[in-house]
Amino acid sequence: KPTCKDSEALVDLQYWNGDLVFIGSTYRIEDQNGTYIINATSTSFDSLTRNRACVPRDNSCYTFLIGNLIQWDPTLYVDTPSYNLFYDGKLISKGDSWLFGSIQFGDSCQPRCNQ
Repeated sequence: KPTCKDSEALVDLQYWNGDLVFIGSTYRIEDQNGTYIINATSTSFDSLTRNRACVPRDNSCYTFLIGNLIQWDPTLYVDTPSYNLFYDGKLISKGDSWLFGSIQFGDSCQPRCNQ
């Protein structure tokens, strides 16, 4: 686990691949300039991947994006992929069924037209 400075917050993205490895999700977190902080594609069968990074707290806005080839129904599959996204120790997003998803977080995010 990274040790963050007082001026930084820990971003902790936990991704469970489940038994649907052939589907493979791509996910990333980027800053307000579009620079990737975390960028990954799931590849392992029945595995938990944790991606962590210390990011500046002040005047910041981050975007989490996730995408998949299909959207599955977790009521039909036993072990579907899922994710939990924590920012500064707080759960800010989680999911177990998505085609595409995104969320902005940080203290300087401005609402987008679809939020």
